[in-house]
Amino acid sequence: MGMLHLLLGQAWGASQIYAIDLLRHRLALAEALGATPLHADEAPRALHAGAAVVVVGPGNESALALALQVVAPDGAVVLFTPAPPATRASFVWHDLYFRETRLIPSYSASHAEMRYALALIANGLPVERLITHRMPLVQAPDGYKLLRRAEALKVIVTP
Repeated sequence: MGMLHLLLGQAWGASQIYAIDLLRHRLALAEALGATPLHADEAPRALHAGAAVVVVGPGNESALALALQVVAPDGAVVLFTPAPPATRASFVWHDLYFRETRLIPSYSASHAEMRYALALIANGLPVERLITHRMPLVQAPDGYKLLRRAEALKVIVTP
C-alpha cells in the first residue's frame, strides 16, 4: 500500500515523496518509482524539517512513533492500516497539541471513493508497475510465500 500511496502522491502533484522502510529491496523499488528512499533509521535526520503528510502503512507502535517524529508542524499522520487490538501507542500529548499534528484514521472506502480509485486507474495511474510477480494458479502457494517473506510486492495469479 505504501507504493500505491507513492503513485497517488505523484498523481496529485506532491513535490517531494520520501519512502521510508526497513527493507532495502522495497526502498530500491520506491526509488525506481521516483521517491527518495530513506531507511527508517535515517529518516528523522533526513526529514528534520518534517513532511506535510505521513502515511503509516504498518500498524505498529514503532511506525506511528516514527511518523510523529517526521511529520511537520501542522502536518497530518494518516493511519492507513489497522493495528492489532492490543497495540498501544504512546506519544507526547503536548507536542501533538502544540505542533497541531492531525491523526487521521482511514478505515474503509465508500462506493464513491471506490469509483474514484477505479477512475484513477482507468485514467492511467501506473499500478502495473507494482506487480512484481506473475504466476499460474498452481503456483499460488509460492506467491503467498513470497508475500509473507516480503520478497514480492504484488503477485498476479492467473488460471
